[in-house]
Amino acid sequence: MRQLSKALPPGLEWAIFRGVAVPVPSEWNQLTQESTFVSSVESIKKKGIFETGLTIQVIENIQKEYKAPASIAALNLYRDVKNETDNKILSSSAEEKNGIKVFVFTYENTHDLADPVKIHKVVFANDSTSVIDIVTFESPIKTWEKYWEQYGKNMLNKIILLKPSN
Repeated sequence: MRQLSKALPPGLEWAIFRGVAVPVPSEWNQLTQESTFVSSVESIKKKGIFETGLTIQVIENIQKEYKAPASIAALNLYRDVKNETDNKILSSSAEEKNGIKVFVFTYENTHDLADPVKIHKVVFANDSTSVIDIVTFESPIKTWEKYWEQYGKNMLNKIILLKPSN
């Protein structure tokens, strides 16, 4: 189990949700619902949705629910995103760190009913605990560079899993 470093860039604070810690902008809106945490520029409580923000999802009991190890379920998530006709994969990678499989991918979604969005996902799949942690940063393509450079990179490069790996 890792400990949080106190060293964060000014304006960021640690958000900890079900064993996943990510630095988020202090001034952003936050919302927690069951297995999901959101930190966003826009208020979900007021608008019902957000355009730019970070989401943490923790999915447990993968083997029982999906009849597959967490790593296979995570790979299926990637395949589902890739096979969706409105999505275009821009980059992807996979590696194993301390017994946890980590899938990272960035894609654009150009659905006809909404502005095009760029999405960056980091998926941690732990077969021994049967848990998937998904950390997602997204923003409309028109504002992606601004928010990715200012916030996204700092947030996603400092993800810490605070729970044991097995």
